[in-house]
Amino acid sequence: CLLIYCALLLAFAAYTIILWITEEPTTAFSTEPTSNFAPTSLTVTVNCDACLDSGVRRWLVTTDYEGYDHCDGLGKTSVEDTAVNSVYMCRTTDDITDSTGLRVRLERVSEALRVSEGRPSVVISGDGDFSVSTPLEPWHEKTLLLGLEVRRDADGCASTSDCDLKASLYLASMQYDGKVTWEGDGWGGAQLNVRLLRFAQVYTTYHRSLFEVLSGIGGASTLLIGVLGALRKLTEVVFFGAGDRESIQDAVKAVGLEVGGTAAA
Repeated sequence: CLLIYCALLLAFAAYTIILWITEEPTTAFSTEPTSNFAPTSLTVTVNCDACLDSGVRRWLVTTDYEGYDHCDGLGKTSVEDTAVNSVYMCRTTDDITDSTGLRVRLERVSEALRVSEGRPSVVISGDGDFSVSTPLEPWHEKTLLLGLEVRRDADGCASTSDCDLKASLYLASMQYDGKVTWEGDGWGGAQLNVRLLRFAQVYTTYHRSLFEVLSGIGGASTLLIGVLGALRKLTEVVFFGAGDRESIQDAVKAVGLEVGGTAAA
């Protein structure tokens, strides 16, 4: 029995290790609060040739993350009349009337210039091929809802310093929120709000660890000892008559089975 045990265990261990080396990584999907992950960098490009240039502010790009500890102290920023702006996106709230998050405010969109120069637009772009262009009409207020996709190689990891983690954005939806409140003779304002969804889509890709493989081999060893012990007991009963009904039941129970009350001895 000892030789059979060693041979079977060695064969199972070799098969398991070869399978572990050649197996494809496992990917598990889950959702986690977006606030668990670091803010994501964005580029905001404002195209507004139809915005009146009359010595006053034409547009304003603001971010507000005060009061949100997970936003790494980003606080508030405000930039006027700059076409290309580098900002950060961080999860704040689902309330579209709240002033937090990212906002692009077009102050004076001329009706006449909109026809000749084209509609204003705001382009939100990030890492990879992520880019969303949103046209804006005078008096319109819109909200972009962006989702966060995270791919990592360790469960529970939320930082690039702890594992191989890559975070990217995708467009979840765009909605029309109504009219802005500022306007004048022949022009109207417009506003774009940008928010992050509450939950991130998380894909965790990992290989089984060597400890998991060795644990599986150990479990197989325990099972193998029980099976060989039961077979030895049954062999003794069949060939040598060394036992009775109780002996057979004991042998079968060794591998987790029960003999029925009506089974033959």
